[in-house]
Amino acid sequence: MSKAKMYTYLGIVILVISLVIALLVDRMMIFISVIPVYGTLFFYAHKENVNDQRSG
Repeated sequence: MSKAKMYTYLGIVILVISLVIALLVDRMMIFISVIPVYGTLFFYAHKENVNDQRSG
C-alpha cells in the first residue's frame, strides 16, 4: 500500500470516528475541530500521490 492511500484511509477513519463521538456526546465542535486534521492528512496524501507519479 502506498503512503498516499494510507494517509487517505487514516483521514477517513479519523473523520468517521470523530463524527461518531460528536454525535454520541452531542457536540459538533469536536467534529469541526477535526476537519483541519483531516485536511492536513488529505494534503499529505495528495503530495505523496504526486511524488509516486513522478518517480514512476
